Amino acid sequence: MGYPEAKLGQMEYQEGTIGRVFVIRFDHGDDLLDALSAFVKEKVIKTGWLFILGGLESAELVTGPESPVIPPNPLWDRFSDGREILALGSIFWEGNMPKIHLHGVAGRAGETLMGCLRERMQVYLFIEAMILELKGIDAIKRFDNSKGVSVLAFK
Repeated sequence: MGYPEAKLGQMEYQEGTIGRVFVIRFDHGDDLLDALSAFVKEKVIKTGWLFILGGLESAELVTGPESPVIPPNPLWDRFSDGREILALGSIFWEGNMPKIHLHGVAGRAGETLMGCLRERMQVYLFIEAMILELKGIDAIKRFDNSKGVSVLAFK
């Protein structure tokens, strides 16, 4: 059903198509990452792309490495003052769990944080999300010891 893996230089890729499309509303107080993971498991979305907008009351995010070395030592930041967010993300699986990789911007009164949203994302008011399920892509997340992070791997 899927397309074969291909290479272009060092880059690897697969070609697929869009499957199901989901539009979801998350409500005040929801833990966004937990709710997204539960939804992805329930709907068995193996590969997908996320679009998210709305508000977060609080979140923890990685805003970069402390220095540009591999493996990285993450530089953590957090907020709990209620912020508008706009984020994009991917859905792949690592083992028997979905691995949601979500990068976004969170702003309030001219102050903006950008980074990898990872933990304790509590929804403020509501979040609107769209998931595009990708078909024909046979890929997972796999921990890469040399990089110290989970990376996209084609099967």
